[in-house]
Amino acid sequence: MPDNVRDSSAICALDFVEPNGQEIAKRVTGHALYAPALLQFEVANVCLTEIRQRIADTGALTSQIASIQQMQVISADVEYGEVLPLAETMGLSFYDASYP
Repeated sequence: MPDNVRDSSAICALDFVEPNGQEIAKRVTGHALYAPALLQFEVANVCLTEIRQRIADTGALTSQIASIQQMQVISADVEYGEVLPLAETMGLSFYDASYP
């Protein structure tokens, strides 16, 4: 099974049925999904933002968080010593360069 790195926006699009969710689903089908352990916090933060903006209610988003936790996303360790030079070379934020 090929590897596929996903960030929180892609995972949220999949699970929250956002407009680009179907396209992302096509890209990840049949792939092992990897993301830093931070993913769960990012998704929860997206949920909190949506609750505060009254886009969705707390109960619905709580079930979405549970659904995401059921996804088989493999938690990838971040080699921080390698991230800084990568971020600098590629013009990325440290955060974005942390995705394996």
